[in-house]
Amino acid sequence: MTETFLDRQSVRTLATDCKIIADSSAELLRIARLETSPPGGRTARNPRVPDSRPPLNLTALSASIEMHTCLMSWSVNLRDNTGVHLPDHDDDRSLALHLRVHAHRIAQQAWGQDCADEIGTWAATILGITTPPPARRLDEYSTAERAQGLATAQVSAEMCAQLVDEYTEGQYQPTAEQIRKWGQRGKVSVYGPPRCRMYAVSEVLDHVRHAKRKM
Repeated sequence: MTETFLDRQSVRTLATDCKIIADSSAELLRIARLETSPPGGRTARNPRVPDSRPPLNLTALSASIEMHTCLMSWSVNLRDNTGVHLPDHDDDRSLALHLRVHAHRIAQQAWGQDCADEIGTWAATILGITTPPPARRLDEYSTAERAQGLATAQVSAEMCAQLVDEYTEGQYQPTAEQIRKWGQRGKVSVYGPPRCRMYAVSEVLDHVRHAKRKM
């Protein structure tokens, strides 16, 4: 009987962690390429010159690079020790799915536990970067938190509308639907995955003020 270094539960956990990485890798890259904002300012934008690219979010970028190295290293180990060929593509999703398919082979290697531990760490890391924090209701923030957060807050369209209304004492009352449309048209920046779009309160406030002056 072939010796295994991972029990069945550990193999299932490894397979699940590989799927988490595969499913979240594209979002991690998207976050890494996001434009970054200077403190207290609007989103930084590159000049419109050929081949210009937005600055990178170094935290997500660093994680993406190191995670890719991890996935490639374990895939090479698997090839060298078991003869399993590398996948046709070496993007993070392909590598993670490759390791998931061969999780049972990894379990038979002396380095299987090290692989499972490292993959598990990266699965938790990528979830921490790509999953937005739980939504809070406006009344869960203190008055001081609401005032301080206006410069940097990225919140849902509904909460953004409430904050702008409150901050301007009713002078500006954009609806959540208006804010979403501004995001779709590129009038304001949009953050987060499709199911949890976030908007910068300060940027929406700037936009409504500018639109008001033009009327």
